[in-house]
Amino acid sequence: MDTTILKAEGITKSFISGNEHLEVLRNTDLTVNTGEWLCILGPSGSGKSTLLHILGGLDFADSGSVTVNHTTLKNTSNNIRNQEIGFVFQFHHLLPEFNVLENVAMPLLIGGIKHTDAYKRAEDTLQEITFWERRFARPNELSGGEKQRVALARALVINPIIILADEPTGNLDAASSEALLKLLKKLNVEKKLTVLTVTHNPNVMEFASRKLWLKNGKLFES
Repeated sequence: MDTTILKAEGITKSFISGNEHLEVLRNTDLTVNTGEWLCILGPSGSGKSTLLHILGGLDFADSGSVTVNHTTLKNTSNNIRNQEIGFVFQFHHLLPEFNVLENVAMPLLIGGIKHTDAYKRAEDTLQEITFWERRFARPNELSGGEKQRVALARALVINPIIILADEPTGNLDAASSEALLKLLKKLNVEKKLTVLTVTHNPNVMEFASRKLWLKNGKLFES
């Protein structure tokens, strides 16, 4: 039985910086299996975020292909990105003029789900991560850890088949980082939620079921 949920083949990505040609990813291959937590580690500037953005359809490679759930991402990136991939970034990107419930419901509203259904799903998601009581708080009333918890709820509300997290603990203190990672692990184990994190924080890899290192544009088993 094929358990592959995401596959990248021959990913190459370059940037021009002044007169310099920077090859960040070099013919990189990757397979992510259903239900696993894969952690990609590497120093800042190694291309981790670039790779994650390509895997999620936020950017495209110079060459190579990405498939999510056996569908080529380049052909239907908007549908897959909006309906099947949940993103969590280092910066929470919450909308300050909206409260927690509205922020979590936003992906559904943008996707055309009617308000009553969107808010019901947002409330259910906040209850699932035990943050329902703060649903009417605004982002400026939340701590950094709480904001990132809301960002995770916003990613979960679409019922994604995979969560892509870019340095999710990068702006958090040790206690908040631990709480967020434990919550992700709970969802990974209990709901079989597939998780892919990229980070330079070695503490994150303790929660992952598989680890890879990104070095010189290539992925290596750790």
